[in-house]
Amino acid sequence: MVIDFADLKAIVGTVLAPFDHRVLNDIPPFDARNPTAELVSQHVFDEVKRRLLDFDAGRVGIRRVEVWENDSACAICEE
Repeated sequence: MVIDFADLKAIVGTVLAPFDHRVLNDIPPFDARNPTAELVSQHVFDEVKRRLLDFDAGRVGIRRVEVWENDSACAICEE
């Protein structure tokens, strides 16, 4: 096992919780920048990556984040 799913869920939940049922334009960093799918995916990627580094000193990484706008349009952030 690389990471317990409960730990991963907690990390991702911490990143996404501020945005749940909220207006993105009211939440930092999107109170100062446009909340496009591209920027949201980049933000989530960067924050999850940072938290994974803090969690296990770099043994687990993140490869990609997809933010779907609808059934046929998404933005992908990868390193």
